[in-house]
Amino acid sequence: MRPALFVVSNETFRPTENKRLLPPQLVAFSLEPDTETQLALAGVCVGYQVMNNAEHLATSEEQLSRQANRDSKQALQHAIAAADFYMKAYTEATNATDRLRLRRKCREMITWAEQLKSKESGGTLSPPTYRKITGEEETILRKSSYLHACLFPPWKSDPSDDVFELTAGDPPYTDHTEYAMSHQQNNILGGWERPATLVGSLLHTDEPFDGTAALMAASGDSDLVQDITTDCSVVASLCAAMDVLVAKSRGKPLLSRLMFPYR
Repeated sequence: MRPALFVVSNETFRPTENKRLLPPQLVAFSLEPDTETQLALAGVCVGYQVMNNAEHLATSEEQLSRQANRDSKQALQHAIAAADFYMKAYTEATNATDRLRLRRKCREMITWAEQLKSKESGGTLSPPTYRKITGEEETILRKSSYLHACLFPPWKSDPSDDVFELTAGDPPYTDHTEYAMSHQQNNILGGWERPATLVGSLLHTDEPFDGTAALMAASGDSDLVQDITTDCSVVASLCAAMDVLVAKSRGKPLLSRLMFPYR
C-alpha cells in the first residue's frame, strides 16, 4: 500500500504510520483510503485552511482597528472587517473549542464596532437650531392642545422651579378639571390619590413617607394592568414608554425633559 497524499493550498501533508496530527485536528493514516474517505479528509484540510486564513486576517484587521483608535472612521472599517473574518472562520470551524473562541471574538469585535460607531456619531452632531414658530403653527398647536374640552397650553420655555414650590401653610394644588369617563370606567374607579399618599398607604406604615426617590427613579421592572378594552392605546403607550422615560439618556432620564418638576 502506498500512503495517501493530500495537497492543500501550497502545503503538502503526507500521512504517516504513527497517526500523528498533521496539522492540529488532522489525523493521517497509513492505509490507502477509498475515494469517499479521500474527499472527506481533503474537505477537512480545506476547511481548516480556510478557517486558519480567515482568523489570521481577522487578527490583522483587529490590530489595525485598535491602532487607529483616534481615527474612528478608519477604526470602524477595520473593526467591521475583523468581525466578518471572525464570522467566516467560525462557520468553517468544526472543533467545539475553536467555534466557541471564534464566536466570542466575533461578538467582541461587533461590540467594539458599535462603540466606535457611537463615538463617531457623537462627534458629528450638529448643534440644535431654533426659530420662531409662525402664526399658523401656533394655531395648530393650540388646537391640538385641547383634550376632552380642556386646554393644555403648549410650553414656550422650561418653567422655573419656583412655579412648583409650595408656600408654607398652603395646601397642595388641586386640579378641579372634570374628566369625562365612561360608565364602565367609573364602575371600577377607586378614586383619585396623590402618589405620595397612595404609596404611603401601600407600605402600611404611619411614618412620614418621602416619595421623591421612590416615585422619580426606576427601582425595578414595571407593569400595568388593563381593565377595559378601550384603554388599550393608553396602557400600551405607557408600557412601551416605561423604560424609555426612566432610562438614563446622556446622564439624565428622558422623563426629566418632559415633566416638571423632576427631582
